[in-house]
Amino acid sequence: PQNQTFVPIPSIPEPNPETQAALPTAILSLFPSGQIGDYVIVQPLGSGHDGLSLEVDRLGQRYAAKLIEHRLALAQYTPDGKRKIHEADILRALNHPQLPKFEALLDFPDQRLSALVRGYVPGESLEERLQQGTLSEDEMFALVESLTDPLEHAHDPQQHPQMGVIV
Repeated sequence: PQNQTFVPIPSIPEPNPETQAALPTAILSLFPSGQIGDYVIVQPLGSGHDGLSLEVDRLGQRYAAKLIEHRLALAQYTPDGKRKIHEADILRALNHPQLPKFEALLDFPDQRLSALVRGYVPGESLEERLQQGTLSEDEMFALVESLTDPLEHAHDPQQHPQMGVIV
């Protein structure tokens, strides 16, 4: 319905010692148990336009969980009855060794949130690396080269014809 309200997803400020202590409070306000489904929340990873990413653990295995508004994750239909493709559909269809594997789509109707759970790849972000200084030309080329194959796979309609071209 048009008048349905959604629980706001807390945004994560830039990490610094003063705000780091407040992060768990924002997340725990949504999930007081410190868990999302069977996954224990380890730490926040970041936030963006449409969600909040967390590092989570299940049985000693690390994953990345992206919390998004319920309506963004669930299947919807166009006026002519065709099913819209959502991020979870795309993640399920992608199978590439350089892309984290899709694990689960969790639904939290009380919080009006869903969580997209994928494999977790530890390491520093590009933003963290750039704080150390600009990339050399060789580093830039290596970075772009490492992204070429997974991006080509994600955008190749022959790899996942049911999706069409992912843009």
